[in-house]
Amino acid sequence: VFGRGTDFFCKDDTVQQNGGVHVIQTFLSEEESEEIQIQGRTARQGKQGSYQMILLESDLEEQFGLERGWKEKKAKEDWYACLSDARKKQRNIIYEKIEENLANATENDCDTHLYFDALLANDKEAACKRFKGIYDSFKKGSLPSSIDLDLAFLIDTTGSMAPYVQAAATTVQNMLSGPASIVSKLKVKFPDIQFHLRAGLMGFRDIDDNSHQFIENISQDGGHFDESTTRIM
Repeated sequence: VFGRGTDFFCKDDTVQQNGGVHVIQTFLSEEESEEIQIQGRTARQGKQGSYQMILLESDLEEQFGLERGWKEKKAKEDWYACLSDARKKQRNIIYEKIEENLANATENDCDTHLYFDALLANDKEAACKRFKGIYDSFKKGSLPSSIDLDLAFLIDTTGSMAPYVQAAATTVQNMLSGPASIVSKLKVKFPDIQFHLRAGLMGFRDIDDNSHQFIENISQDGGHFDESTTRIM
């Protein structure tokens, strides 16, 4: 009834005469700061109040690794210290995993930049080597059940490029749909993954044509990418 950020106080005299608002917390917070916030829901503005925890051993075992019957091995005055130690150990495990994920993401980001540098330098051999390294790194871990793909196409629609517009449109169409599409090829390699493809298309004229220099398809929700290949084309 008393949420965080609410300026509240108890107006019930009967409650106050019996010790004030009593807060019962039925789970062990992963962060001590959250626990302090919950304690602060009572004894507000000089009023009386009390707080206690009622916890399930099965929750503590599952979430914090505390074996059943741990209380029998500890003096009652040491119970909370034991809970705090278990919480700290669990938090350290989470932090270590975050640091590991960050290191992996940083390495993948660096490899991706080197791959694009090789592409821009037209160094096919280096680009293939970098791409294989990125691909192999993804294969080491568990693959996701679904992947969202956003493809952006930028096409020169200047008048001098008119003879090539239809060929460009056909190429884009084949990339987005049909047996030779990107998603079809990915499904062959990764049949257990659901791929969700969106594409965005922008045409530009290589002349200063004011507001007509850039032409973009806008999706029905007002975004730059659309799932419908018909609307895109």
